[in-house]
This record gives sequence, structure tokens and C-alpha cells, in this order.
Amino acid sequence: MEAASFCLIVCVMEDRREARPPKLNLSVDEAAAALGVSPRMVRSLIAKRTLKSNHIGRRVLVSVEALAAFVRDREAEASA
Repeated sequence: MEAASFCLIVCVMEDRREARPPKLNLSVDEAAAALGVSPRMVRSLIAKRTLKSNHIGRRVLVSVEALAAFVRDREAEASA
């Protein structure tokens, strides 16, 4: 799955009435919703360094590119 696909998911999740630029980073809750897993699972993947994250202050964010790379890697492992 490409980053553009995740951008589409994020744009659908947001309120369509406000015109905003696409998000580059997702919160743990948003990343969990995009992957279809719990926020606890996302935090676990981050702690194991399986999913790359960024820390801005106390916030933990996952970039759309990191999320796409994570999915791409899992798909490659499944097909190997």
C-alpha cells in the first residue's frame, strides 16, 4: 500500500467541510485506525522499533511514509 492510499484514509477520517492540507503525521490513535489495530498494538510496534515514530514534545506521531513502509514490509514478508 502506498503513502497516497494512507493519505486518502486520513482525508476520509477528517471533517470534509474544512479544507486542510493532507496530514504528514498521524497520532497513535489515527495510525491504529488506519491499520485496523488497537492503539496499544501501535505503541508496542513503536517500542519494538518495528514501526518508526517521531516525538514532538510529549506527542508520539507516526509519519504516513513510515506507516506505508510498515505495511509494505509486512506484505513482502507474507509473500516470501
